Amino acid sequence: MRKNLVEPTDQSSDADRREADRESISVEVVLAWHFNPDQPVRYRSVDLSDTGIRVRSSTPLLEGMTGTLKTILPEGRHLDRPVMVVWARPGGDDHHPGFEAGLRFF
Repeated sequence: MRKNLVEPTDQSSDADRREADRESISVEVVLAWHFNPDQPVRYRSVDLSDTGIRVRSSTPLLEGMTGTLKTILPEGRHLDRPVMVVWARPGGDDHHPGFEAGLRFF
């Protein structure tokens, strides 16, 4: 049985569910998904914490996908940090259409 890492048991807000403080940060991140490690993909970050990162994507990501956060751009910081998609939903706004996903570091 999989522990539900994100969904609340009551009607609490998103902020109440977080295990760590998040910092708004809008940078490009490069991920290599385990199903296709030779084809890195760029995403735009929304926020970051000690436990994970929220990203925007033009295509939907599936819960349970795993990969490696490789680089943060533009500074080119190399990470090699394993991640898993713990939630995904349509998101964005008129300026940033698409999808959002929460990636947990492990």
